[in-house]
Amino acid sequence: MIDEFVTYFSAILGRSSRTCSEYAKELRQFGQWLGADDLTADDALAVATRGDVQRYISYCADAGNSAATRARKISSLRFFYNWALEMSVLTVNPVAGIYIGPTTASVTKIANRPVDAAGFLVVLAPNETGSYGVLQLFFPYNAGSIYSRQWNWGSTDWPAWRSNA
Repeated sequence: MIDEFVTYFSAILGRSSRTCSEYAKELRQFGQWLGADDLTADDALAVATRGDVQRYISYCADAGNSAATRARKISSLRFFYNWALEMSVLTVNPVAGIYIGPTTASVTKIANRPVDAAGFLVVLAPNETGSYGVLQLFFPYNAGSIYSRQWNWGSTDWPAWRSNA
């Protein structure tokens, strides 16, 4: 499945061989992390859930991957799963509803972030978190920490950010 995606990405979309090999590497890393020793990368990608994607991104943060690297990993997964749905290879997109906020240095506490630091924001859309609310995860650049908060339907205000460091 990964090879078919890379062929499409290269031949149909005209992406460079380097971009294609980077996307393939990102997909195989996720598939191997997900499947460990029990599944091939292709098989693991076929059964991935939104929770798996969330845990993988947290794992990457804990492993010291930069915010830009984590954003690239999500982008690779998004392109792959959008292709898989479009080609009817899969019926579920575990990346749908995961949104990445700005990755500029101007993202600060003034922009309702938990700390005065640049980073990126991941927002899991309503009903995609297994509850009736919205989950936000904030990954400050070069900090190795993660902040989270969840708003639930019926609440009037967002709760305070929690550090998961």
